Amino acid sequence: MTDSKCGGARGPKALCIRSRSTDLKGESEGEAGVALTEEEPAGELLAGESPQRKRSAAVVREQDERLRLLLEAANVALWDWDLKTNRVQGGLRPGDAPGYSLPAAESTYSDWYQALHPDDRPRVLAAFQSHLEGELPRYESEHRVQHTDGSYRWVFVRGVAIRDEEGRPVRMIGSEIDVTDRRQAEEQARREEQLLRSALELYECERRVVAYEIHDGLAQELTGALFALQALGQLPDKNSPESQRFYQSALQWMTTCIEETRRLIRGLRPATLDESGVVAALRALVQELSQRGGAEIAFCSEVHFDRLASPLENALYRIAQEALTNAVRYSQSARIEVRLQETGGRVRLSVEDWGSGFDPQAVDANHFGLRGIRERVELLGGQARIDSRPGAGTRIRVDLPLIELPPEALAFVARQGDRELR
Repeated sequence: MTDSKCGGARGPKALCIRSRSTDLKGESEGEAGVALTEEEPAGELLAGESPQRKRSAAVVREQDERLRLLLEAANVALWDWDLKTNRVQGGLRPGDAPGYSLPAAESTYSDWYQALHPDDRPRVLAAFQSHLEGELPRYESEHRVQHTDGSYRWVFVRGVAIRDEEGRPVRMIGSEIDVTDRRQAEEQARREEQLLRSALELYECERRVVAYEIHDGLAQELTGALFALQALGQLPDKNSPESQRFYQSALQWMTTCIEETRRLIRGLRPATLDESGVVAALRALVQELSQRGGAEIAFCSEVHFDRLASPLENALYRIAQEALTNAVRYSQSARIEVRLQETGGRVRLSVEDWGSGFDPQAVDANHFGLRGIRERVELLGGQARIDSRPGAGTRIRVDLPLIELPPEALAFVARQGDRELR
């Protein structure tokens, strides 16, 4: 670069600059002549200057300081990119809040490029190129920039090109602001929205299951009782052996209906869970499944809490119910173990068998049982792990934050129980 004075008049220094401009990849694009002016620094005044110039310089310094404080308060950084030299001044760096990978107040285009997240580079460069070629009035991009600790932060960058007399870009200036907190909040909102949709789908699936149970069980048994009573009503002699047969048949159907109704209620929300808590409910569940024959089911409780918050108790019960039902039906294991533990402010439930096992990766992602377990756990801020291999058994383990029922709620539950006993 060569500089030469363009005039002798006192005032702003006139500089004639000729240089070879470069594109975004650092390749030469030919010479560009630009006439720029450079104001004398306000702080470098000559001896004997007038009081008015001193006051003007003080005002300029005060305004610069005010602008600096405003930008710092807003966490906004300004940057200046000389397209002729590929030098970049400004931008967010270590020492700013939060700090980035650019090492000094002045860096190169290569430093800036390396700080970009690799997945964002094509999109960012395309936006730059579109603006420099005049296709867009300004450059705007929201992308990731590497932090000094190696992680990536989201920034929103806006800039505009300064062009020479021939319309070619020679410089870009702009602003940069950290938007990581906003992006994280948006991502959290999206996850919560997805969880809500999943929860609604889960509840809808459960309602369909109940509907199938009612249709295939209770409704059929009620229909059988209805047919028996209708046949009984058409017989002229209500004391005949045939009438007694239809009467007994109707009684049997109604008894079965009552038992099926109770079974459905227990499946939805067993009375033991409300009255005595999750430990007693799990023990009753294990006892009920053991009485059906097949595998030997053991239950081990290693907890100190009395009662848990209702959503947590219900989730633990339903997860154990799903895991146990699958183990009894499909594992062909002679032994199943259910363990409930309390450790470090968390409650852990595990259901393990030593049966046929399966490949978790081969299970359809929409499989109702395993999907329901994972989503119940995630909704309560916990973790679920499913370990299984063909021929090596299965272990389902969930860890959930421990949320105990407060003392006043325990007293209320106790009063409700006493009232029911009376």
